[in-house]
Amino acid sequence: MAKLKLGILTWTICFSMTAFSQTTTSLRSKILALDYYQDAPQLWKLYNDSSSVMDEATRLHAKVSLNYYFNRPDEMLQCVDSLLTLYPKECTPEQKLAYCYAKTEKLLEKGNYRQLNSWWQTLRKDKNRRKRKLPLFRKNNPRFIGKK
Repeated sequence: MAKLKLGILTWTICFSMTAFSQTTTSLRSKILALDYYQDAPQLWKLYNDSSSVMDEATRLHAKVSLNYYFNRPDEMLQCVDSLLTLYPKECTPEQKLAYCYAKTEKLLEKGNYRQLNSWWQTLRKDKNRRKRKLPLFRKNNPRFIGKK
């Protein structure tokens, strides 16, 4: 009888772990799909129902979209900064570009030109730093396209 209980308990734990891992992946894809179709009420409902089981990157994706749709620029800017700083690998290049565009838009709307300028300068410095480290951009590289 004890072996049967242990077997049922083991099976239940394995099944719930599998279901949980699928839930996280499917939640992220649902959130991104709702964001793509700009369905804020559905996204809000999904976020309220499932935020406790979301990983932090997925939660930030949802918060960025919701704060953008409900015109909460300060909260959206915080979420964009957190997402791009703490979870850059969780974002596709298209998402990064969209988040940078949204941040730029909200900073312009608020009139925070100084903050926008300093953020832009930081992005430019980071881009230039990465270019210098990549061997593709070195002049002695035979695949270098440009003036020698």
